[in-house]
Amino acid sequence: MKRILKLIDDMDFQVFIEADFLVNIFEDNVKKEELHTIRNKCFKTEIGTKYLENIYINV
Repeated sequence: MKRILKLIDDMDFQVFIEADFLVNIFEDNVKKEELHTIRNKCFKTEIGTKYLENIYINV
């Protein structure tokens, strides 16, 4: 994952990565404890972070 995060150099790519995480979190049944780490390491956009929090963290 670190290698992929280093490759993100464009806002469009960042949005794509965050959207992919939002789908995969559901499909992979990610534990709630792991969501904070994912948010802090992978989410950079305000709207992506809000979606993550509203859909998975603040439920």
